[in-house]
Amino acid sequence: MTSINLSAKSRYFTLLWKIALIVFVVEGMIMLAFQWLPHNLGPMAEIVTDVGLLAVLSTPLILAIAIRPYVDRWHQATEELKESERALHKSEERFRALARYTPNKLHIKDTEGRYILINRKSEELFGVTNEEAVGKTAADIFPSESGENFDAHDRAVMETSEPIEAEETFTMDDGVHTYLTVKFPIMGADDEIVA
Repeated sequence: MTSINLSAKSRYFTLLWKIALIVFVVEGMIMLAFQWLPHNLGPMAEIVTDVGLLAVLSTPLILAIAIRPYVDRWHQATEELKESERALHKSEERFRALARYTPNKLHIKDTEGRYILINRKSEELFGVTNEEAVGKTAADIFPSESGENFDAHDRAVMETSEPIEAEETFTMDDGVHTYLTVKFPIMGADDEIVA
């Protein structure tokens, strides 16, 4: 699961600090200029100094007003991202519970036919753990003809992008097991098969 980078707020405040520092430096330069200018402007000096002082003092307020929409958008985007991550986490928890507690064998393979996940029932039937199965093909786990048949069914799903139902038989320590298996493609956001 992904998570919000909590340093985003600190980056935001660092940005504001940098902006405030720049404003401070610019204001200092303006003040120096206005200390020099009055001597050269004669009777207009007081008006120029007052206008300059007003400009310098209003700069942070103008800057705050100018960046407020961007700050609001950043805050909204951050909240939407947090909500999306909460929804994703909740969905992942549901899937994990379903995979863990279903009484049926359940497994997911990548587009190369390698296991990505097998559930507890599959672990019992296959005689391997999820960790041992991940990255292997059915032919690796079932070196008999059964593994080749499982892989053939997987290829049929990949070629047609359609679900299939097939009887799959394999021999375990206690004898031959036959299962009615449903295999189907898992599509990505771009409608390409991802598993």
